Amino acid sequence: MAKNKTNNEELLTKAETYKVWMDEELTQIDEALTRTLPDQMTEASISADAKSRSQLLSALVESNEFRPYHTYGNNEYANHVLDELIGVGLITNILEKYPTTSDIGYNGKAMYLDTQDGKIPYARAGEKSKEEERTYFPQLTDEQFEKMPIINHAYIEKLIYRFAMREKTTFTTAKPLFNGFSESIRMSATYKSLAYEGVTMSLRITRASLALNDKNFGAFAPKSVSRLLDLAINAHTSVVLSGETGSGKTETAKYMLGFIDKVRGEPRDKIIVIEDIFEMQATRLYPEKDILEWQTTGDVTISDHVKNALRNFPRWVIVSETRGAEAKGLLESVLSGSPVITTLHAVNNDAVPSRFTGMVAMAPGEIDLAATKDDFLTYFGLGIHISRRLFSNGKVQRYADEIVKFDPTAPNQKFWPILKQGFEEYDGEIHRWWEMYPLPDALKETLRIENNMAPGQVDKEWIPTYRYESENAPVIVDYEKTGKFETITKNGKRYYRLDNNKKKIPVYKKEANGKKIPIYEKDANGQVVYKQQPKLDENENTILVKDENGNPIIDRVEVLFDFNDYK
Repeated sequence: MAKNKTNNEELLTKAETYKVWMDEELTQIDEALTRTLPDQMTEASISADAKSRSQLLSALVESNEFRPYHTYGNNEYANHVLDELIGVGLITNILEKYPTTSDIGYNGKAMYLDTQDGKIPYARAGEKSKEEERTYFPQLTDEQFEKMPIINHAYIEKLIYRFAMREKTTFTTAKPLFNGFSESIRMSATYKSLAYEGVTMSLRITRASLALNDKNFGAFAPKSVSRLLDLAINAHTSVVLSGETGSGKTETAKYMLGFIDKVRGEPRDKIIVIEDIFEMQATRLYPEKDILEWQTTGDVTISDHVKNALRNFPRWVIVSETRGAEAKGLLESVLSGSPVITTLHAVNNDAVPSRFTGMVAMAPGEIDLAATKDDFLTYFGLGIHISRRLFSNGKVQRYADEIVKFDPTAPNQKFWPILKQGFEEYDGEIHRWWEMYPLPDALKETLRIENNMAPGQVDKEWIPTYRYESENAPVIVDYEKTGKFETITKNGKRYYRLDNNKKKIPVYKKEANGKKIPIYEKDANGQVVYKQQPKLDENENTILVKDENGNPIIDRVEVLFDFNDYK
């Protein structure tokens, strides 16, 4: 376009002149930059990448492509154009305010952030009236609503379009679904023609850092579990991590990578990491380890990489997510002596063997399902199921709800329980409980031998324990002193009773004023009189003892077990 000033422009201030220019040519400049420098436009838009911005600025000021525009030879105006086109970078702006953000979602009405502190409404779309959009956020005060930034459909579509150009594709009615990647961002988007409220988008943020680490592991699982994982990985035990989307499977896998070669202290184990995107950032997290990090493309699948991995003589094969025929290659890897760490979607550990076997069956050729399932249970070591709970205070808790040792000879013909853990919310408090079970003998012996431990040393490091705690009243019950708890389910409620072969403990119920009343009687000297609790009838069925309100007093909701009161 012509760059000659009009008579009207001569009367304008510099800022007003820049606005006139941008009104006339901003769209063309945007299209030209996206076409000629798609990578730089994407990176600068999402992460305020200084190098990308510098390259864009140089193009605007010096490239013949932009000679027709007012940016050519005008560094100041070119910077104003970039400010208008890419701002300070959407992701950078969000992470400065919410550094623990892992996912960003745009549903056509609003943008939400998933952080370690919960789900946060970040921006509104501004596509409806202010009054209507106010109803979308009842949890916000009027002041908080007024301060929300507006990120409209046009901005989101432009961002997706830049990603699409980077991937040499489009995002239109003809191609309404898009999945794309950058160095640290995974994007999934749906075009407005298929979405009721307009364009939708999901972003997954990856970092070369550990969200799960030694300092905060105790919130994820008992700290003894970290030591168990250390011993298991050093013994080259395969691990399957399962759970729902966003539960923390990948972060747990990243944490476990740190245990490889940790005992030896030198990179003896070759590790091959296979991902759709470099989400684990393994080589940046662990530069001292011998890691080959591979990424899939439209032409190279996870199955292709797994087959190729076995030709590279790996000691470990790490697959970010197993979801299809690649499961057969992973099983072959385990059977050939190269252990595996992988994740998959499953409702619990009980479902994992069938899910994995079903994915093996997707591979070409005949599959003996019974033999495949038996191989999985025999040679895949640990199963860790991870849950994610959102509490009323907005806090998000990610935790290992169950850890098992797969074994076809276990009583349930699937696995031995190692850990069970739960979080609950009632009476205005968050309550946590867990039970650590005795390790199966075969696993215990493997850990001992592979970690050069003396007989009995594993038992000293893994002590079966039951623990119950709440925010205001943490309580510890030691397994060896008080006995194991059995779980009883009656009428849809969960109860606990002690193993009858172990010493019994006094049980207290907690009154509304916080006073604890012992259920067990005391003798004249104030000593606890131990009685069987709960009572059993002649058929050894549980008779639930109830309080004056008819509530079962052995229900975990009603009872505190406080060892310090009677030890």
